[in-house]
Amino acid sequence: MERLLFTVEDSFVVGWRGMVLVPGISTDEGLRLKGGEALILKRPDGTELAIKLAAVGWFGSHAKPRGFPILVRAFDKREVPAGTTVWLQTELMSDDEEIEVASAPR
Repeated sequence: MERLLFTVEDSFVVGWRGMVLVPGISTDEGLRLKGGEALILKRPDGTELAIKLAAVGWFGSHAKPRGFPILVRAFDKREVPAGTTVWLQTELMSDDEEIEVASAPR
């Protein structure tokens, strides 16, 4: 089972840490996510990427943010283009399930 979290409007790479996807999870969702949660990224071309959440962030001032951006282990903007939908996989991924994760550029 999957739950839609948000549609990616933009992304940026943060060094070796990964890619930040924005606008992120709505502050109205009331979700409590942690690193390691299983996500499905459904790209506009119809392909899907199973990936784990690395972190949830808060960027900006003390004003209420529009959303909480998320960090995933991807290193090329082409992997997660604008228009990609981010889904929370509510059934846990098994430890031996293969996950496509980009490697850091060399």
